[in-house]
Amino acid sequence: MYKQYKVIFITGLIVISIFIAVLIFIDLNSQNIDKENYENFLRGNEFYTPVINGLPWEINIVYNEIHNLSPSNNLILFGASTTREGVLPDQINLPNNWTMHNFAIGADTIFSFKVMMNYLNKYANHKPNKNDVVVVHIFYGSFVEKPKDQDYLKQIIEKTGTYHVDDFGNVTGEMINLQTIWELENYKIFSFFSNLLVNGEKSLKDQFSYEITPLRKTQTSIMTDKNSTDKCLNISNCNEKLDEYSQFWTNYTRNASYPGNSTLEFKELLIQLNNETNVVVVNMYLPFWQRSYPKEQEYESWIQSDLIPFLSNNSIPWIDYSSSIPDSDFGDSAHLFREGRQKYTELFNNNINKILNNISNKIN
Repeated sequence: MYKQYKVIFITGLIVISIFIAVLIFIDLNSQNIDKENYENFLRGNEFYTPVINGLPWEINIVYNEIHNLSPSNNLILFGASTTREGVLPDQINLPNNWTMHNFAIGADTIFSFKVMMNYLNKYANHKPNKNDVVVVHIFYGSFVEKPKDQDYLKQIIEKTGTYHVDDFGNVTGEMINLQTIWELENYKIFSFFSNLLVNGEKSLKDQFSYEITPLRKTQTSIMTDKNSTDKCLNISNCNEKLDEYSQFWTNYTRNASYPGNSTLEFKELLIQLNNETNVVVVNMYLPFWQRSYPKEQEYESWIQSDLIPFLSNNSIPWIDYSSSIPDSDFGDSAHLFREGRQKYTELFNNNINKILNNISNKIN
């Protein structure tokens, strides 16, 4: 009997040791890939989204970052991949005691914002209140209406099978801390080896640099090297690429209406946020050539005639960055190279600091 238990005990130790060794190897490898991606980004060559806790950005937000809010003075960012990648965290200089939490998820829509708000209110370690600020970043693509099961944030929240998001954006389910840790470690292992076996090292780098979204898959870059001599560095010589972008955005926003169901849901969301916490609305940067897109023109018309008066009536600050970044700083039809991100971060930092200082004065 003793020998039998001894074999089981030794076998268990071996399995646990292998499991721990694999996790250490994956974490070290992800750190190396993250470091390489960041160094390429500093050279101006590629987009970069950090690996946090050995996990893709979005996975870390949903299962880790929401538990790291401060008791007060949280600056929380809602938005899509342009928000996720637009603000450089190491260049943000907020007033004392304020901490930024970038909760932007790739391809987020108005429904996604509602899901995130409900998720934070129910599961975060601190429910956002009047001592915090939520900044909601929008552009004309934010108002597309997708089948609910295609919402990327919903898919991430439901990834473990523990939580469920209904068609109204409500989130239900419970998961204890130990279960969360177990699910995340298994996710790392499964993602690492499935990508390695199926697609090799390149796919691994993609897996650890950012979670691939349907939108990002389609957003092929104008150029991968900012210092390249490729003719597409001059956007006027890129008619074929511009046609591709136009076709993509025309198809992507085909069912968006301004006004429409999503704009109505957006106003309802803002009213709810404004009752619970402080809210700011940001119109995101956009390349000049998209100004001619019909849906973008409808969106801008709606902003002027409807949204801005609504925000004013509800005392919600509005910041418009839509024309703030030159076309030369865009690596594709939406995302910025490092120079553009630096410019945007500086602009955002200056504007948001004024708002945070005003709120701090009211609190005190």
